[in-house]
Amino acid sequence: LNNRPRKRFGFLSPNEIFSLKLDLLHLSLESANQFNNPFLKPKILPTNLPKMFSISPTVFFKFLKFSIVGFSGIFIDFGITYLLKQKLNVPKYVANSTGFVFATLSNYYLNRIWTFKTTQVNAFIQFEKFFIISLIGLIISNTLIYLLNEKLKLNFWLCKILAIGLVSFFNFFANYIYTFAA
Repeated sequence: LNNRPRKRFGFLSPNEIFSLKLDLLHLSLESANQFNNPFLKPKILPTNLPKMFSISPTVFFKFLKFSIVGFSGIFIDFGITYLLKQKLNVPKYVANSTGFVFATLSNYYLNRIWTFKTTQVNAFIQFEKFFIISLIGLIISNTLIYLLNEKLKLNFWLCKILAIGLVSFFNFFANYIYTFAA
């Protein structure tokens, strides 16, 4: 490299850069043919991470919409939980579960019409699937809150935020694969 004439781009000449771009294009096309998974779209990653960690833009934007809907559900969840726990002295797990159920109803409706734009006729069966996944998420959420709040003595509201963050990933992928599958 030291004997090469230095050009505009540092130690690589324009021809070498063009050749490198062609090599990268060839590698990306070659790798795209090896993976036909609709959830994962391989890319050349500068950090040499496995290609399976690369998510397609379609899945990414659905996750983004799912997150926006989920964020609106957080207000419902926290609002109802706060009202029941702080103002009406309902036990924290009952308050947490009630807030979760109301947020789930709102999230299902918004995800059905906006995130996944489903045309499935039988909304009741689809809601059952969504609700089962949400109940599993609720079990995970309450377990995390119990472990973090009761055992590690962390603040209840901080535990709830952490639980929501972790359960969101489970909920998205479970609903993407099971509830709203094309």
